[in-house]
Amino acid sequence: MTNTKTPIKTTDPLLTHEVLHMTSFLMRSVDTELLEHPAIQKNEHWSTLAEKAHQALFDLYQSIGAASLPDGEQDR
Repeated sequence: MTNTKTPIKTTDPLLTHEVLHMTSFLMRSVDTELLEHPAIQKNEHWSTLAEKAHQALFDLYQSIGAASLPDGEQDR
């Protein structure tokens, strides 16, 4: 993790877009590189952990997306 002294403005649309994109990228990577890997598929414990990682990234993606909607359009 980066140690920054200056707080980052998290509502900046560019920063929000950046983290949304990176979350999507990581979610696809977990899907194609881990969930589809034969070693993961043959090991129930590993498969469960990889599925949890994918679900956590999906939940993060949804949360970021919801937070980036204009005021009044969020369900949360």
